[in-house]
Parts: sequence; structure tokens; C-alpha cells
Amino acid sequence: MIVNPGIRRFLGSAIQRLFNSASFYAPLTHSLVPERGTGSTSFTRASAATVEGYGPTDNAADGLKLLTVAANEARFVGARRISEGVWSNTFADGSLIPAATNTGYLAEGARTNLCLQSNALTTTPWANQVGTCAPTQNAIGADGATSAWTLTDNDGAATEFYGAQVGVLTAASYTFSIFVAKTSGAQSSYPVVLMYDGTALRISAATIDTTNGIATIWTSYTGWTAVGTASCDSHNNDLWRVSLTFTASTNVWVTILVPAGALTATLAGSAFDASAQGSAVFYGAQVELGSFATPYIPTTTVAVARNADVDQYPTTAGPIAAVGAISLDFTPYHAPSGTIALWGTYVDASNYTAILHDATNLIFRKRIAGSNYDATIANAFVSGTTYKVAATWGAAGTAIYLDGVAGTPHANTTAAQIAATMQVGADGNSLQQPGAGTTNLRIWQRQLSSPEGVAVTA
Repeated sequence: MIVNPGIRRFLGSAIQRLFNSASFYAPLTHSLVPERGTGSTSFTRASAATVEGYGPTDNAADGLKLLTVAANEARFVGARRISEGVWSNTFADGSLIPAATNTGYLAEGARTNLCLQSNALTTTPWANQVGTCAPTQNAIGADGATSAWTLTDNDGAATEFYGAQVGVLTAASYTFSIFVAKTSGAQSSYPVVLMYDGTALRISAATIDTTNGIATIWTSYTGWTAVGTASCDSHNNDLWRVSLTFTASTNVWVTILVPAGALTATLAGSAFDASAQGSAVFYGAQVELGSFATPYIPTTTVAVARNADVDQYPTTAGPIAAVGAISLDFTPYHAPSGTIALWGTYVDASNYTAILHDATNLIFRKRIAGSNYDATIANAFVSGTTYKVAATWGAAGTAIYLDGVAGTPHANTTAAQIAATMQVGADGNSLQQPGAGTTNLRIWQRQLSSPEGVAVTA
């Protein structure tokens, strides 16, 4: 259907007026400070952390880098960090960073990297396991410095392995991740990354197509049980980030880097290609408890924890109990897993209001005296994809909207439970961080109609 340009302009201005009528607005692209609404933000994370973004003098051509930020400094995915606590949504030349790159405030739960000397591959516990891979720190790493390592297999009769013992894991889900350099065109060999338990004979391995960014999980390995899933995501123009997620056994696990383990890009197991020779580049090994990889946590002699991100605002200019509406955009960086919270205000365990995702549905929940009143919409979100969501409540009940589509409403009209504070990227009780970027948080002190809910999320 062809829409008259005048009608298009009218509809666009109407939606902008609707956006402008919100009592609270925080863009969250490069700052937590709201542009509209009273009260100041309170942010905490009691540790340093990393995030993909741009350095002070970077432009688009410089590409994303892994930035390290200070404790109690918020992170903004794809933004330019000028100095501690000072970020911009423009490149150094003044041009706007695309929204697809600058996906906003990153909120994550606590994680710990169990892999010691995570990027010091010539330091114990790292060592040759089979053959001599001769690690050399001579390539560009995720941080933009010459910090990545080249490993080489030059034995045409046997596969050479390099690795490090991680320690005893528990019977739970773990994720191993590492950056691997991109290549161009067909390769004579392909790297394999893996973790194994030599006691229970369990292995999780993947062949990396370094040209096309595909991680092929091994489904068999002679005499062993092959487990897990694999993924490969683009970090920047130079590097992929590969991850293996597997259920561990309660034994010692070892991580292994194989610079030339396969002659084909999609080898799915049974055995390594012993005749393969070649090199691969690696940076930043990480082993963490959880079903997806989170931003790299550097370690040296001990495991290092990254604390949870908590961003909090007073509700004085935000939601009110009787009636209201909230909209935001979120970009998850993992597949659905467990319950996460995009926004919440928490009185106690029996009384709160939140926008949640339970790994199947996006939910707007009013919890009152221990009972849940949920408006829902199915959402099998995809890592790296941005979604627009809105929720509203009042005399017409509750409703939720996702990308211009209305979900299943709830008829309950009881006032929502609103505490003195609210949190974006958490449940209101400083938990259930989503592992996602968030932008464009808006709050109205009135109920949105169904056409309005569709419009603000379209």
C-alpha cells in the first residue's frame, strides 16, 4: 500500500507528540541521566567491567574495541567513551553512531571468569598439551592493541594442542568463550576449540569457520561423550567471539586451543585431522558459570568476578499506582534462558510491578499480595536483535505490546504496586539483569490506548 506523504508526516508527528507526552524519558544511549522527569540516577557495580565500544578519538572506520570501564561506571554498548563516566553517541568526527551499533545501557548479572591468566598464554597454567604450538603475541586483540596470540601447528602427522587446566567444575551449565581472528577465503586448515573432562571422558568441541563465522559443534569423538552447543558472533572487523555451552561433570576440566584441527570448516567430530597444519589467532579465554557468554573478564593469578549492574531512579516522576505506561527498546546478547527483567519496581516478594521475559514470553506483571496478573506475548528473541516493548495498566486492565503487535491482556484493574524506586535492566530488587542493551525508556502517567501501544512499538 502506498501511503500519501502528507499522511505519513501526520502520523509521524502524532507519534512524536505521543513520545513527547511521556512524563519520564531517558535515552540511555550514552548516559543514564533522564532528559525528562525529576530525580537523579543511582548506578552501582562494585567492579571494573568491559564492553564493546569506541575510544575517545575513534570514528566508524576504527571499528569496535573492547573497552575496560571503572567500577561504578555504567557501560553503553557501541558508544564512544571519552573518559571515565563520559560517553557520547557520536563518533569523534561528530557523526551519529548508528542505533544498530549503539544499543545502549548494558545491564548484566554477576559472573566470574574461572580461566586463570586469561590472556597470558605463555604463563602457567597455559602450556603445550601435545606438540609445540609456540604462542606468539603478535596480532591485534579485541582491545585494539597487539595483544592477541598466534598459535601454530607445523606437524603434518599429529594434531598439536595448547591449553590450560581450569579446575573442578560442578554439574551445571558452563560457557567457554574466546576471540578468534577472522580470515578471508578458503583456508587450508581450521581451528578447533574445546573443553574436556578426562575422568568422565566428556568433551565439548567446535570447529571454527574463521572466514564465515560459523562454529560447528562436535557431535561425536571416538571413545568420549560429546556435549554442548556452539555459537560464533562478530566482535569487529578483525575478530569473532566463539563460545561453547555445556553441562559439566564434577571433575577437573581443561580448555584446549587447536590452531589446526580440521581440514574442512564444518568438521563435526569423531577425530581431528592429523595432517592439518596452520596457524590461528586467539585472545581472551573465559570460562563462566551460565548458559551464555558475557563480556570478557580479564584474569591473572586468580579467578575474577564482575559484579551486577544496578541502575535505579526514584519513581516520583515515573509510574503511579492507579494508571500508567512504560516503553523501552532492548537488545539481548544471548538466546532466551531463564527469567530476566527489563524494568521493575519492587515492594517485596509478594508485591511488585515488572516487565519480564521467562525464556518463552515477554510479560508485564502486576504482582499483588502474592498473586500474578500477567499480560503476555510470545517472544523467542534472537541475540543482537532490537525489540520495542510497551506495557500499560489502568481502568482498562493491563496490556503489553511488542514491535507493533498487541499481546494477551489481563482484565485486572487493581492498582499496581509501585515502590519509591524503579530499576531499568533489573527487577526492582537488583536481580534478574537481562544481559541486554536498553534504550529509550519512557513512562506515562496515564494508560495508553491499544492504537497508542501499537504505535510506540512499531
